[in-house]
Amino acid sequence: HTRPLSANLGHQLHFDTDEALLDKEKKVTHPIISSVLYLTGNKDSGSQTAGSTIVFNQTPDSKEVASKAYVSHALNNSFMIFPGNCLHGVLPCPGSNEESNQGRSNNDGEERLTFMVGFWTRRVPDNIEEKKLYSPCGPLPPADDEHSWVKEIKKGYDGETKREDNAEKYGNKVIIPDVLPAVSPAWECIAENGKNNSDDDDKGHETENLPIPCSLDHRFFVHNAPQTFRESLFKDETFA
Repeated sequence: HTRPLSANLGHQLHFDTDEALLDKEKKVTHPIISSVLYLTGNKDSGSQTAGSTIVFNQTPDSKEVASKAYVSHALNNSFMIFPGNCLHGVLPCPGSNEESNQGRSNNDGEERLTFMVGFWTRRVPDNIEEKKLYSPCGPLPPADDEHSWVKEIKKGYDGETKREDNAEKYGNKVIIPDVLPAVSPAWECIAENGKNNSDDDDKGHETENLPIPCSLDHRFFVHNAPQTFRESLFKDETFA
């Protein structure tokens, strides 16, 4: 996925699933592990111009909303894994002129570029009748000059090109694992039945019901949680 730095609306909260099996048999399945490789984004932890990934300890079978949310900042050359059945998405990022200019300066005009892989215990492509380029489980683009990244990742796997010794090429880099910071509570009830409850006002005061956009609903504001997230798996949506 490629997203611009700053003024980005993020990506809707969703579950990773085998969409072909879901469409055919209405079965909800997940990879055992989901992962995000942040190729470009924020060069350091102080920059927030590339939207962070948020992961909830909430699954399609959860009876309650998540108690925790884990935040993964989009740092260059970082890799994040999480349980494949967890609700997740991308948070919006700052959009002011000052933040946008700072983002361009710190990131040299780069975009938020990520490569997502789901690790399954079975062959998911077997259920897909039509595999489209750049779609889930789709074929790789041709290894030509336009798709130089395909040429690079195929080196050493064609039986002809000799693989380079990565240790000699890149040096002995130390990979340091870390646990994502957690935020709790993950959700907050801001209005219910037209009333906004408050500790200093037992009766609450009248407020307007929260309107949720239909054209661009990222599910950051929802009704009927947590059931609404499972129901979203079976909806025919045209936005992302």
